[in-house]
Amino acid sequence: MTRTSHSALTLAGLALLALSAPTTAYAQDARPAAPDLAVAFDGPATAVAGSTAVWTLTVRNDGTAAAAGFTASTAVPAGVRVALRNAPDDWSTCVLGVAEGAGEVSVPSDLSCTYDGELPAGAQATVLPIDLSFDDALLGPQQIGAVVSPAEGESEDALANNRSSRTTTLSAPPVETTAPAAAPAAATPVTAAAAPPAVLPFTGVGTAGRTALGVLLLLAGIGLLLAGRARPALRTV
Repeated sequence: MTRTSHSALTLAGLALLALSAPTTAYAQDARPAAPDLAVAFDGPATAVAGSTAVWTLTVRNDGTAAAAGFTASTAVPAGVRVALRNAPDDWSTCVLGVAEGAGEVSVPSDLSCTYDGELPAGAQATVLPIDLSFDDALLGPQQIGAVVSPAEGESEDALANNRSSRTTTLSAPPVETTAPAAAPAAATPVTAAAAPPAVLPFTGVGTAGRTALGVLLLLAGIGLLLAGRARPALRTV
């Protein structure tokens, strides 16, 4: 191949590079900047039925443009009650839904919070601390989720990260075991003391004996009286 041929090829290559450069730049600029909202709802992997656990709901903008507002909502199964600990200033409104409970009782259900301001690209909204309370009878794995939706009029191409789902496994509360009370000590049998023999009151002689004794005493007295009278009479004879 001659030097002329080499020069011709070099010029042709430069020409191709020059033609392709604007095309590449145009292809990169053809994709406009856009927000890309992502949500995460995190909490403990295990919990005890009947307890309350703190979960955190986080929204960030992974896109290349600011997000002009959005709404984040929880998605919890029946038997889970939701309560917002405090409402950050950058979230405009938070509304607690109501789900029908047992009978006519209504219990708090999912939470929906709106962010009216702009969330710049690469920024994260203030984390929402949320209390989840689990019913006593709710056991086993439970899907706890959240979703973020762009404001009306906004659109997103990447929607896979607009949902978050975590599994928490609920176990039965520990059974409180109460130590059996110690049996009372066996009572020592007490032998009753023998009753003392009954003391019969002294009554002396019976009625008949008293009568006879009275008669004897009376006769003795009469005899002594007669004897006393008889003695002076003998002296005068």
